[in-house]
Amino acid sequence: MICATRVFSLLRAQGVPDKVIAGIVGHSDVRLTQNAYQHVYQDAKRNAAKKMDDLLAQISSTPENPVATNVATKPDGTTLN
Repeated sequence: MICATRVFSLLRAQGVPDKVIAGIVGHSDVRLTQNAYQHVYQDAKRNAAKKMDDLLAQISSTPENPVATNVATKPDGTTLN
C-alpha cells in the first residue's frame, strides 16, 4: 500500500490540483491537505529556487550569488512559508 504522503507528492508532481488530491486522500477540506503536507511544499520551493538560480546564473555575471535561493530561504537556511 502506498502512503498518503507519497500519493500527494506524486500527484502534485504531475500537476493534479490540491483539491482533487484532498478528495483522493480522504480530506474533506483542501486546507487540511495543504497543512498536512507542508513539507512537500518546502521541497518544491527549494527545487523551484534552485531552478531559478540556475537560470539566473546563465545570464548573471555573479553565479556565486544565488538570488532565488536567498529569497526563498531565510538567512539561517530554513525556508520561508
